[in-house]
Amino acid sequence: MNHLYTKFLELRSDKDRLTLWMNNLIVVYMFFVPITAAVTSRIFIVILILFFLRGNIVHYAREVWKNRVVRAFSYFLMVYFIWLIGSDSLINGWHSISHVKNVLYLFVFLTVIDGRYINRIIGAFIVAMMVSEILSYSMFFGIIPWEFGIGDRFFYKAFCVGDPSPFLHHIHYGVVLAFTVVLLAQKVLYAKEDIRLKAIMFFFTLTASANIFVTGGRTGYIAFFPLLAFFFFYYHRKWILPALIGISIFAGAMYQSSDLLQNKVAQTVIEIEKLAQPTADFDSSLGQRVGFWIYSLEVIKDNFWFGVGTGDSMDEVFKRVLPKDDEVKSIAHEHNQYISVMLQFGLIGLLAFLNIFYQIYKYRPKDESLRFIQLAITMAIAMGLTMTIFNLRVFLHLWILMLAVSMIDRKHRSIQRDIQENRVFLFQVIGIGAVFYTAVFIKGFF
Repeated sequence: MNHLYTKFLELRSDKDRLTLWMNNLIVVYMFFVPITAAVTSRIFIVILILFFLRGNIVHYAREVWKNRVVRAFSYFLMVYFIWLIGSDSLINGWHSISHVKNVLYLFVFLTVIDGRYINRIIGAFIVAMMVSEILSYSMFFGIIPWEFGIGDRFFYKAFCVGDPSPFLHHIHYGVVLAFTVVLLAQKVLYAKEDIRLKAIMFFFTLTASANIFVTGGRTGYIAFFPLLAFFFFYYHRKWILPALIGISIFAGAMYQSSDLLQNKVAQTVIEIEKLAQPTADFDSSLGQRVGFWIYSLEVIKDNFWFGVGTGDSMDEVFKRVLPKDDEVKSIAHEHNQYISVMLQFGLIGLLAFLNIFYQIYKYRPKDESLRFIQLAITMAIAMGLTMTIFNLRVFLHLWILMLAVSMIDRKHRSIQRDIQENRVFLFQVIGIGAVFYTAVFIKGFF
């Protein structure tokens, strides 16, 4: 027992080793962010344990609190807690907070990530999206089935037959794919990488662009073109007009070649026509959302400044829904983060939320490539949140970690010793990932 205690003390005193392990775990965490939330939650628990073992929590918290983006996220989280006082359902309120608390991950990531790990973390995300894309095309071309698993535990499962988004809901998959395209484009054109690696990334840039249009997430279609325009505006402002023309031609080509995209556009037109009737028909996917938003306006008007309280938005809106529009009540959530915030917290809460975007815009890292990532992921999330809420599945986790990566100087050293060679590191992260994934998969049977 004394021997184990001595080993524990040695481990705790070796802060470099603890930080090194945490960086490796963050790489694995990023890989699983667009694949499965079940694994990422377990990985973060281990990171948090190591974080507390490393000590100096107060020191790190003080340093991170100087970051204006951290403060903006923290103020928004405070709104959730403060508005819980006026909530009619503490259960719903605590449920909302339990998801949004993930903004606190930013505290940990900013104190842990070593500048030498930035490319590794971003690379893990790109590899995960490549895996998703390969599975998506394999389903699309009938090479593999639309779902595969053991019992009710799935290794992957398409959103539905004909819509090959293997791990994520198609709304999230489309938006994350759009971000992946501009991230790969930046690396192909401006990163100092091996020419063979750039060739592979260029290929996946093209296939990822096409992949957006063989999945059914309309939000992904909408996010893709503004992100491309932003890419050209950021790096080639003089060529923005030709770029917009090229993007328009590409959009037309994708429309002509994708039956799914044509069907989605036709479906959207039909749903809009039903909504435009003298008596609006909300009995459709888009209709239910629009119906909910329309009824939300009544609640917002009556609770303009302070909202209805944390977690009360859905119940308050459903109270206003007329019997003839009962289909609106089948909606699972607000399907719009901005409306969700306005409903719960009023204009005060919405300003606290928009302040996050403002502070991100004002924050300027020294590295322009990281500045681009910071703005691109924020833009992608901002557009994605028009059709979902940010605490569901991938958006908040991806946003927080990408922001952390973009706000760390590449010369920053949280690990003072030399880090391992790439081959040793690769075996480590693959082993860690395999252990966590296997453990979570097996746990599902018990």
